[in-house]
Amino acid sequence: MEELVEAGLLQAAFTGRYQLHDLLRLFARTRLSREQEPGEREAAEDRLRTWLLDAATVAGRWYEPGYGAPPSTWQGLVPFESAEEARVWLENEAPAWLAALRGAAARGEHTRVVETADAMDWFASRSLYLGHWLEVFRLSSEAAAALDDPYLRAVHLNYYAQVLGPCEHRYREGIERADEALKYARRAQDAAQQGWALLNAIYPHRRLGETRKGFDKARAAVELFEAAGDHEGWIDAVGAYGATLRDLGRAEEALTQHQRIVTFLSTPGCPVSGWTADTYSAAATDALGSDCAALGRWREAVGHYRHAVAEFQRIGVQHREAEALLHLGEALIELGETEEARFCLRKAVALGDVADREDLKNVQSILDSLPAD
Repeated sequence: MEELVEAGLLQAAFTGRYQLHDLLRLFARTRLSREQEPGEREAAEDRLRTWLLDAATVAGRWYEPGYGAPPSTWQGLVPFESAEEARVWLENEAPAWLAALRGAAARGEHTRVVETADAMDWFASRSLYLGHWLEVFRLSSEAAAALDDPYLRAVHLNYYAQVLGPCEHRYREGIERADEALKYARRAQDAAQQGWALLNAIYPHRRLGETRKGFDKARAAVELFEAAGDHEGWIDAVGAYGATLRDLGRAEEALTQHQRIVTFLSTPGCPVSGWTADTYSAAATDALGSDCAALGRWREAVGHYRHAVAEFQRIGVQHREAEALLHLGEALIELGETEEARFCLRKAVALGDVADREDLKNVQSILDSLPAD
């Protein structure tokens, strides 16, 4: 590779990888159009697109409950022997597999689009602010509409609704898409997707100050997930129910709900395990910190927040680590421990590329209000 760089045929990118110069790429494309038949070029592009989307699906499923490691039949160029290897590939190759997904959508390969996006859902929740999830799930919701399957429409509208608020702060549109998902989930008579539709509207309702609506939907979602036997959905819904209880000034009840999650996950033989369980446990611990903070129990809050920060860091969910650092910094300020608070808040700012922009504005304003070092 270095010899090709020295010959001017390749150039090293800042990522540590290699790429063709734009002029060389243009030259190659011109030669290709002259020397290869259109059918041969299209067949090669089809093979490349198929491989990229197959690899993206296998990599994404490392994070999806019920999947994990690739099947023994997987013979791709990348072995994906660990979740970390899958993460690195998905992030580094995002321009390539996203282009392949666009190509599949443009060609009307609707089943391929929804299958790939479906495999990305749990990974998307891990790396929420990478910047492309809105397009991924918009394409998949359009593909599901083209397939005219009410269940698939509910699933992919739910994915789309889930990212509209956190990624783009389009809260009202997020509620509208969640309501649309609820309509199709009812048509499909699927209780779990009805639960997800209600759940996906709660965050935007809370951001818009519509706490009572969020509370009512959270309570209904808990019941739907219980009826469906969806453990992951139930955990999410109980967490949201607790958050809305806290919003309503009922922090003691919120504390009880979030403790239910911790107890459930620590029960021997719990049906939720691995990375998913670790993520839910860290989120519940962070929520317990917020419950204690709402009750003025700052020392307890700090203990929960410290644990949550350490867990989110261990499992690599950086946007949640940044949120927990913000919460920890605020609690430390209440205890008068401003030096450590400043350290935590600066660390949260350092995670700016992977965190919510609104939260980071809050961090900077808090830092600006602290007395000088």
